[in-house]
Amino acid sequence: LFPFEIAEPWDNCGIQIGDPTRRVNSIAFSLDATPQTVKFAAASSCELLVTHHPVLLEPFRNIVADSLFGRTLLDAARMGVDILSLHTNLDAAAGGLNDQLTDKLGLQNVTTSVSAQCARVGRLPIATTVFGLARKIAKDLEISHVRVISEKDGEVRKLFLAAGSGMSYLGEALRQ
Repeated sequence: LFPFEIAEPWDNCGIQIGDPTRRVNSIAFSLDATPQTVKFAAASSCELLVTHHPVLLEPFRNIVADSLFGRTLLDAARMGVDILSLHTNLDAAAGGLNDQLTDKLGLQNVTTSVSAQCARVGRLPIATTVFGLARKIAKDLEISHVRVISEKDGEVRKLFLAAGSGMSYLGEALRQ
């Protein structure tokens, strides 16, 4: 469903730690792998923890217990919990996170940019304002806070949507 080949080139999705030949009977899911989520997976008799964000994204020189990712990986190895990350491949895939968000927000005429496959472009069925859109997002996604950075409360008809930071797509968003 979420092929690793469609991940962004900078991303490190896939197996973070573990044995790809291991038989898995139970899976836990989390946004991030942390010592707490690894312990939860182990306590729940899960052999695999699937996360959105990779533990190993930046280059590292050692794995030591005094760093968060070091503790996470050491705990995973000790407790027998493999970690698999579905990151930008989950964002970009058909039916993945960005498609789920466009559906939830009711966007129409949704397209995927060739140069930004982890993003979607669509139109709102009814134009709104920047702050009106923020309220809609909060309501539709059932979240309590949305941070808006805008100098004016202009009209919005078209959205460029990217889960996560999306800053690498800023130029493409402005072109769209």
